[in-house]
Order: sequence, then structure tokens, then C-alpha cells
Amino acid sequence: MSEEDRFSLEDKLRFSDLYLKKAESILRELDDLYEKGFFLNLCNRAYYAVFNMSKSLLILYGKDPHTHKGVKHLLHTILPDEKEIHKLLRDLEHYRSIADYDLVMDDDISHEEALEVKEKAKRYMEIAKEIRDGLVRSIARQ
Repeated sequence: MSEEDRFSLEDKLRFSDLYLKKAESILRELDDLYEKGFFLNLCNRAYYAVFNMSKSLLILYGKDPHTHKGVKHLLHTILPDEKEIHKLLRDLEHYRSIADYDLVMDDDISHEEALEVKEKAKRYMEIAKEIRDGLVRSIARQ
């Protein structure tokens, strides 16, 4: 049995929807984190919003990677022409890494950088949702 066959159509849609809801829930936090000046948390949460959105897409292809590296690899493999989402994911992963692992504080990230991170996460979600909507329509016809 191939990995794609592990999931029924219903499972793919259900799990994709759960990842989407998680991503959207995290995305809603970003404005509040920005307004409160919690820029490190914003960088972390922005990345995890797009990480979960990525999983929402990949599960529709029957893929369920368990690592960050696996998500990136499969996105490149399955959606090689989606250059913008690959760049956005890479940028957001970079900011998350700084926020989580470097010796920085909230005020080490400028308002402009935090706003950029927030907007990149929103842009990623827009693009990924368009792709997801097309996949869901395609799956629904099967």
C-alpha cells in the first residue's frame, strides 16, 4: 500500500480541514501579538500557521510528513512551480529560528520586521488556500 492510499478521500478532507482550522486559529493571534509588541511570539506563531497550512495541503495528496524538513521537501516535490510559497515559508522559518534560538528580545525585532512577518504569513495563507480549494474541488469530483 502506497502512502497516498493510506488515507481515504474522507480522511484527506477531514484532516486537511483540521490543519486548516488550526492554521487559521494561529493566524488570528498575529494581530494581537503585533499590537502588544510580542514580536518573538509573532515570528514563532506566523511560522506555525504556515506549517499547519502546508500540512493541510500535503494531506490532500496523501502525504503526512512529521518533520519541518519533510514538509518543505514535499512541498517542493509536489508544488515545484509555487515559487512564492516556497520563498515565504523559507523567510518565515528564518524568523522563527531567530525568535526561538537566538539571544534576542522582542525589541530586537523592529515593528517593520514584525509587520513584514505577519503579512508574509497572511500572503502564504491566501496562496495556499487557493491551491487547497482547487484540490478540494478536484477530490470532491472523484
